Amino acid sequence: ETWLATKRMEDFLGAWADNELVATTEAMPMGQFFGGRSVPMGAVASVAVRPDYRGRGIAPRLLALTVERMHEQGLAISTLHPATTRFYRGLGWEIGGEFGVRRVPTASLAAMPPGEPECLRPGRATDFDAARECYERVAPAINGAVDRGDARWRVDQLALDRPHRYLYVYDADGQLDGYVVYDQAQSRRQWGFDITVHELVAADARAAVTLWRHLGSHAAQVDTVTVLAMPLDV
Repeated sequence: ETWLATKRMEDFLGAWADNELVATTEAMPMGQFFGGRSVPMGAVASVAVRPDYRGRGIAPRLLALTVERMHEQGLAISTLHPATTRFYRGLGWEIGGEFGVRRVPTASLAAMPPGEPECLRPGRATDFDAARECYERVAPAINGAVDRGDARWRVDQLALDRPHRYLYVYDADGQLDGYVVYDQAQSRRQWGFDITVHELVAADARAAVTLWRHLGSHAAQVDTVTVLAMPLDV
C-alpha cells in the first residue's frame, strides 16, 4: 500500500491479450543532478512480461513507446537498474553509473576522530522537512544524485515506520547539517548484528565525521557496515 502511494497510472504502459494485462513498463518523471543542475530524467521501472508471453518481442516494443513518451515529456535522460545489460544495451541504454554495495570494517570507523558528538541526536518524525532540506542542499553537488519528488520523499526515503530503522541527525546551531538512515538486524552470517546504511548525507566534513564515527560506535557487536549506493570520498 505504501509503495503504491508513489505510483501514478499515467506513468505506465501496458500490453493486453484477450482482455488480460500481460506486460508493463513504467517511466517516472524525476530529475538527476549533473554539474549542479537538475536534468529532467525518466526513471524506468516495472518492466515485466507474463512468463507465457515472453520471447515475443513485447518488452522491446513497450520500451520503444516508453522512450517516445519520455521524449514528448521533455525528459532528456533515462535511468534504470538493468536486470540484464545485454537486453537494455540492445535497446539503447548503456552503463553510465553504478549502484555500489560496499562493506566497511566497523573498527576502521571507530578509529576516526570523534567529531562533535554533542551535535548528534536520534532523529524524530518532526525532522523530516529539515532532512529533506539538507539533502536538497547537498545533492546538487553530487553528479547523478536524484532530484526527488514529493511522493518519493514522503513515502520512500526515511521510512521511519519500518522495524529496526534508525535515523540520527547532526544538529548544529539550530540547523540540521547531516543525517544517517540505517537498519540494524540480527546477523545472518555470524554472531552479533548487521547494519545497512541506506543514506548518509552531510553538508560539511564535521557532520560527515560525526555520523561515520557514530556508526563506528557499534564495533563491539557489528564487524562491518554495509553501505548502499553512496559516495564514500567525503
